[in-house]
Parts: sequence; C-alpha cells; structure tokens
Amino acid sequence: MAITKTVTLKAMRFHEATVLPIDEPATLWVDYEIMVDDPDDDDLPVRTHKSDKFFADSDVNGQEQIIQDIFKIVFKIT
Repeated sequence: MAITKTVTLKAMRFHEATVLPIDEPATLWVDYEIMVDDPDDDDLPVRTHKSDKFFADSDVNGQEQIIQDIFKIVFKIT
C-alpha cells in the first residue's frame, strides 16, 4: 500500500490586539492535524499538529476558501 498524508483543519482562533504583557497585533490562528498513515506499517499512523498565524496585512490568497472568508470577517475586509 501507499503512504497517505491527510491534513485536517481542526480550529480557527482570533485574538484581539494586546499591549500587556506583550505587544501583539490582532492574530488569526489556524490549527491543523497532520496524519501520515500506511495500512501495512504497524508504526503508523503518526499524528502531528501545526498552527499558522495570519495578521491583518497577511496574504491569504493561496489558503483554503474558508480561511479567506474568516480572514475577511475578522479583519473587516470587504
């Protein structure tokens, strides 16, 4: 069999800009689960997690449509 890689969007979180305790801009976080599997390998599946972050000036054109849509909403872009 072949090794398969599945990337699943698990969550999206928006954090308003903060000043204290550290200065951080408004941020859209996108959390993924990445699973690598092969039915013929007893050591698999292997799961890892990844988070991407986007700011108001980030380019999201290459991202999934749902990320582009949520980005426009949270950063109030028309």
